Parts: sequence; C-alpha cells; structure tokens
Amino acid sequence: MLNHSFQQPRRNLCGRSFKNQDLTGADFSFADIRGADFSGANLTETKFNYALAGLTKFQVIRIFILVVILSIVAAMSVYVAGYIPIKFILNQTNQSIPIYISAVLLIVQELHVVCFH
Repeated sequence: MLNHSFQQPRRNLCGRSFKNQDLTGADFSFADIRGADFSGANLTETKFNYALAGLTKFQVIRIFILVVILSIVAAMSVYVAGYIPIKFILNQTNQSIPIYISAVLLIVQELHVVCFH
C-alpha cells in the first residue's frame, strides 16, 4: 500500500477557490482539497491521484446543526398542524389523542420525504 507521507507531503488547499480558472494539466496529487471550489474550472487532464476530498469539519458541523434545527421546526409544525384541528374537532379535555395523531402525521411526513425525494 502506498503511503503518501513518504512519497510527497500533502499540500493544504482546503477551502480554496479555483472558480472559473483554467487548470488544464494541473497536478493535485496528494493534495488536501476538502471544501475547495472547482465550479466552472477547466479540469482537462488534471490529476487528482490520492487527493483528499470532501467536506471540511466546519462544513459538517454547520450542516449537522442546520439539520437538527430543521428537524425540530418540522416536528413542531406537524404537532401544531395535528393538534389544532383535532382540538376543534373533538373539543374534549383528553389531550392524548391529538398527540398520538400528531406523532402519526410526523412519521407519515418523514416517510414521505425519505421515500419520494
């Protein structure tokens, strides 16, 4: 197995922008290109051998926080969407029925998002 540390040091190009640049024949071998922007760049015959690509840790954390916030907002929306109509329809003091209906609606919504998008 090839170990890059003995062959060539890893160039740190994290988060750099190569937007709309002509990178024809460029060599990014062994480079750390996580979060780099290559949109619109000409990458003809460009080498990416053993390059480290993907999201930076900051981007992963930011996306995770956004997903948690959106999940909480979606759960609250489904609860309100199920609770208010059922409260007016049933007009009873038993509060457990709307909670169960809201939970079912949340599950149905999540299954719809996962299966059809």
